[in-house]
Amino acid sequence: MTIIDSRLRIGVLTVDSEAFAGQATSVQLVPTVAESGERVEVLTGDVLLPEEVTSWALNFTGIQDFSDPDGWVEFCRANAGDVVPCTFKPNAEGPSYALTAKVRAVVIGGGVNVRLTSDASWPIQTGPTPTYTP
Repeated sequence: MTIIDSRLRIGVLTVDSEAFAGQATSVQLVPTVAESGERVEVLTGDVLLPEEVTSWALNFTGIQDFSDPDGWVEFCRANAGDVVPCTFKPNAEGPSYALTAKVRAVVIGGGVNVRLTSDASWPIQTGPTPTYTP
């Protein structure tokens, strides 16, 4: 069996048609599984298991660019609460993931005279839907 070692590099992150990959230092599509209901056993010994519901989040860390009125920090502030289309392509040769996510504002500022980053976690409303190209 061949080992496949996928890496994030030379990828794409677009949010509402704006390219933000140049600021991103980490991007993840993160699933969370929640159970609904209880485990129930009946007299015959059969068991009904709780229903599992998977939700997703677009998590990323980016270098702050608050001095740029068209940057991602200002985009997050100005569009907080909006649901926008996003595309995440982890690398040049892998799949592309289409989704819509609810924008949330990010931290602005931090330590003095150091490179500043902010973390974002946006709930995915639809998707992620992969597209593989040959």
